[in-house]
Amino acid sequence: MKKIIGLKNGFALILLLIVQFSFSQDNCSSVGWANLDGQNYVGPITGGGNASITQVTTFAQLKSALESSDAKVIHVMNDVGNGYKGTSGDVLNVKSNKTVIGVKPGITVKCSWQIKNCSNVIVRNLICRGPGNSNSEQNWDCVNIQGAKRIWFDHCTVMEGEDGNFDVVKGSDNVTVTWCKFYYVTGGGHNLSNLIGSSNNESQSHGKLNVTYAYCWWDNVNSRYPRTRYGKIHVLNCYYNNVGSGAYAGKMSNIRVEGSYFEDNVKNPTGLISTDGEAGVFIIDCNRGSTKTDGYNTPFTPPYEYDKFDVSEVKAKITDPNCGAGPTLDNPTDCGCSTGAPNGISVALTTPDNNSSFELPSPIDISANASDDNGSISTVEFYINDQLIDTDQNSPYNTSWTPTTTGSFTITAKATDNDGNTKSSNSRIISINVPQAPYNGTAHLIPGTIQLEEFDLGGNGSAYKDDSPGSETGSSFRDDEDVDIEACSDVDG
Repeated sequence: MKKIIGLKNGFALILLLIVQFSFSQDNCSSVGWANLDGQNYVGPITGGGNASITQVTTFAQLKSALESSDAKVIHVMNDVGNGYKGTSGDVLNVKSNKTVIGVKPGITVKCSWQIKNCSNVIVRNLICRGPGNSNSEQNWDCVNIQGAKRIWFDHCTVMEGEDGNFDVVKGSDNVTVTWCKFYYVTGGGHNLSNLIGSSNNESQSHGKLNVTYAYCWWDNVNSRYPRTRYGKIHVLNCYYNNVGSGAYAGKMSNIRVEGSYFEDNVKNPTGLISTDGEAGVFIIDCNRGSTKTDGYNTPFTPPYEYDKFDVSEVKAKITDPNCGAGPTLDNPTDCGCSTGAPNGISVALTTPDNNSSFELPSPIDISANASDDNGSISTVEFYINDQLIDTDQNSPYNTSWTPTTTGSFTITAKATDNDGNTKSSNSRIISINVPQAPYNGTAHLIPGTIQLEEFDLGGNGSAYKDDSPGSETGSSFRDDEDVDIEACSDVDG
């Protein structure tokens, strides 16, 4: 999306560009919220980057490497760590710019991972194991992310956390978890797995705690998978088995549960924990569960593209022992399972561009490429905000859609082959705005100082004619999207 403020009559032209939120999904690179910094797309996490590989065979070596101030790429060669209890025992206080990978499946690190006040961290192909919660201390989580940002866990098992398995709290942001398994071996009333936000009075978390869980597996957990506050949480193509209370939204949180599979033994797939309003959990293309709202009535739209497969495929893909969830990577360069659909189906949107903007009431051309290596494509369906708008049976696959309202819209396509198999495309996000017009219908000078107040990343806000900087008491002359000031008499305004 682009905001343009034009200052005519000899004044400079100022262009404010908001970068597109998009990626081409690569299983060896981070995806989802981790590829943003706050609300701005910055690209996949680099971790230790091109640093020389550090091989570790003891917990002391691993601790030294992860707690170093230098960028590190760390290969864990064998099991390390003696575990912990309460706040005693082995703990890793992870610093920024680290990549740590198990060199083969099943390598276990017994400790508490404390990832605090740091950024740009990658953890892959490890079993992170706590002591369970059979004792009364219940202090350290197995993994605790606090005040940190841009963190990616991939192909890990996180299990037996004493207080919890994997908590994201206190101002953390931009966390992605892919192809990970969360579970408990021991029984216990405190088998609580994934907490996002630790308090209803966590002011530092307002507008943060944005987390992506994609292609993950929860098993033998009582609750919290996840239990959320504040953030926008995307639960994509996840598998739930033998669990109690699933995705539960708390204060000021919006959970998008999409294409996920819940076994019949899951007691409560979704729910609300909200006493202050402003919460919602939204079910999209899942086999069970229902949307529940308390203040938030629509699901958030992820500000990134992502691969999604049909819910009928979820269980088989996630539980695949060769490349599914958990530490199933054969070596540090293995990328794991493809997110593609079976039988060779490929489908991708080609137009419109991601994050492009249009004005009412212009028609929008939508097109997609689709093929099937093992057969033929029967139909391609086009969806706007998960609502079917058209079906095309002939290549090239395209349609036209004329919007009737302003706002942000998500476009997807779904291909069906001659055997009835389906594959959903990447998503593309567009914005629809009202046509812009000069102030008072003509291009002329606006007297006084112009202020732009509280613009968000979608271009929403107001512009004021106001001689009192920092206030909103002036006359608002534009409060829709993409403000276009045709002329100003004051370059400071």
